[in-house]
Amino acid sequence: MDRISLITVFIFTLCMNTYTVSAENSERIDSIKGDTAEIRCATVPWSMAVDNLHDCDLLFQSSRSANAITDVTRGVAGMNIDHVGVFARLGGKPSVIEALPGRGVCITPIDSFMVRGASGSTCRPVAVGRVTSNLDFDVSLYRVSRFIGSRYDSLYLPDNKEIYCSELVQLSFVDKDKNLIFDTVPMTFRDETGTIPDYWKRFYARHGMPVPEGKPGTNPGEMSRRKNVRIVMIMR
Repeated sequence: MDRISLITVFIFTLCMNTYTVSAENSERIDSIKGDTAEIRCATVPWSMAVDNLHDCDLLFQSSRSANAITDVTRGVAGMNIDHVGVFARLGGKPSVIEALPGRGVCITPIDSFMVRGASGSTCRPVAVGRVTSNLDFDVSLYRVSRFIGSRYDSLYLPDNKEIYCSELVQLSFVDKDKNLIFDTVPMTFRDETGTIPDYWKRFYARHGMPVPEGKPGTNPGEMSRRKNVRIVMIMR
């Protein structure tokens, strides 16, 4: 095994068992508090971590500052998670299948995914989540791919033909018995004070409808905190 491969294996081992900080990163996340336990994981430069990603890993993208989505949702370890994509090696190329405004469900090269919203040479933090349930990887990835080309659901509504990011995961991931891995949860548009921000009131008013508070759905922040999702590393 050459020197570069040995370094990669060493970093991945640290990620699975403890926490560390790469020489390229002075900032670190020491611990991630999930719903049931404290998890420690490494902060790893994404270019070194990508070889250790698995098909169907969930890539939770975090904003560097709060926004309308993170104001009303909570990500793992308090991260401002506002997006999730599904990792897959397609034709041998590391890729992300994701639902994006203006593009719908599409395939994005991993490097383009990581540099989206980057500040200078610093990428947005991405928490890598691995499903711990009895996931059927092949069927789940096939189900994800069936949505490619679907329009983006900017209203975050259930039971329509459009798809938003975490809904893509929720409708696609199944176990060996073909049962959905992720249940829906009541959608909330309330901030930590229990108030619906004016942003969401105005947003839905423009579409002639009330805020769909309590409707079944998902959001990437809440999904990152599910008991059956293990955060294995933070990529930057």
